[in-house]
Amino acid sequence: EPPLPQWKQNAIDVMGFGDTDKIILQFDKTFWNSKLTTFYIAGASYPFAVSAPKKRILVFMIGGTRARRMEASRDEDTIA
Repeated sequence: EPPLPQWKQNAIDVMGFGDTDKIILQFDKTFWNSKLTTFYIAGASYPFAVSAPKKRILVFMIGGTRARRMEASRDEDTIA
């Protein structure tokens, strides 16, 4: 309250939302530099990763076409 002006509501309505997915991988051992908490992998399909080295976890964020493709695939294919 009060309601937004119509021009602001129209701008919000046309923004839309995209697909974003998070991929969380846990490994038997940390094979990356454990001093890094975030890093960029040039040329990779999922180039940005967040690291939790003590838990041996890497988290990747994907969006757009890649996210929609992964959501449409079977879990077995995504894991492979």
